[in-house]
Amino acid sequence: MVTKSKSTLLSEIRTEFKKIDQKWLNLHYQTFVGFVLFGLIIEFVLALIIYREADVIISFSIYFAKYMLIPLMINLCLVLIGKIIMRLNFSIQLKSYVISLLLVGVSFVFYSVHIIFDSLYMIFTIPILLTVIYNDYKLTTVISIVSMVAKVSSQVFVKWDSDKIEPFGTVLGSMNFGLSIFIMFCFYIACIIVIYFEKEKNNATVKKEIQRAHMKQKLITDELTRIFNRTALRNALDHMMADETDSTYAFAMLDLDHFKTLNDTMGHDEGDKALREFAKILKKNSVSNVWAYRFGGDEFCLLFKNKDTEEIKSICYQIQMELESSAIYVEELAMTTSIGIASYQKGMSATQLLKNTDTALYAAKRMRNLICVYEEIVERKESSTPHAVENTSPKEN
Repeated sequence: MVTKSKSTLLSEIRTEFKKIDQKWLNLHYQTFVGFVLFGLIIEFVLALIIYREADVIISFSIYFAKYMLIPLMINLCLVLIGKIIMRLNFSIQLKSYVISLLLVGVSFVFYSVHIIFDSLYMIFTIPILLTVIYNDYKLTTVISIVSMVAKVSSQVFVKWDSDKIEPFGTVLGSMNFGLSIFIMFCFYIACIIVIYFEKEKNNATVKKEIQRAHMKQKLITDELTRIFNRTALRNALDHMMADETDSTYAFAMLDLDHFKTLNDTMGHDEGDKALREFAKILKKNSVSNVWAYRFGGDEFCLLFKNKDTEEIKSICYQIQMELESSAIYVEELAMTTSIGIASYQKGMSATQLLKNTDTALYAAKRMRNLICVYEEIVERKESSTPHAVENTSPKEN
């Protein structure tokens, strides 16, 4: 059971956003390729209509080369560049810039070849629109500027079609030119507004997610000691019993010796201080696959996953040593802890596990500052050994 800090939550959210950006980048590239193929189909359909319904003064071979083959070759080169970029180990941001610019290039080719269609300038809004999903003001701004520059350059400097009308040849032509730029600019502003509100929505979602995570963490955290509480323990035990893997579990209960004396002689404030200090020691020793909980009062718990008995004893002994060397004293006597340990068996109820652990703890409390293992106690009873439970701690008491 792991708690997550704000930075960890933000990192996970950014990772999810990055996954979404990657999915969109792949779709962005596929749209780019589909755009080229769709344009080729339109070219064929347009050629059929022109040669059936209109008087054409150039041969079909020249028309095919000028309006279909050459533009197709240029667009295929752009597609090839895009494919190479997608395979290289570049960042998503860099790839999004390149794919967007290549799409502007394809729009430039289509517009330059068929510039006689006045409304075709709207083709440049497609590369702009496809950048909105990235929620990147800079990307949308750059692509919008490049698109408008490409549109102006095509109208002013490129004369692929002999029937092209110069944009400033007439007052109406100049007005149409200015209006088209204005419409593209308005489209850019609309995209920026969409990005702004999308960012606001995402920020609100992130804020709510962090608040929800903090609330969830608060519900499973002991207010005094700041380690997991009893609710978290129940959740962990439920997860343990539902685990169908080959993982092994063990449970330990730790009780502070002389804690009542501490409360009676030095007051509850010092008692709370001792509990917090002990919780720090437990938290410090809650290494990989070890979780610390406050069970209630001066009783604490440790849940171990995939740890053998010797590892568990070593961790518990380390806790005893650190407690004795800590700043917790009762009438100049260092505080100690008694520890009972029991292993979980598949099919065992949480109640039975707690009962076994409590039995081991009771045995440890009889002499205090001991580490007793339930299975070892049972084994000694079965062998009818008459001596008392011996100290399993590596130290002498």
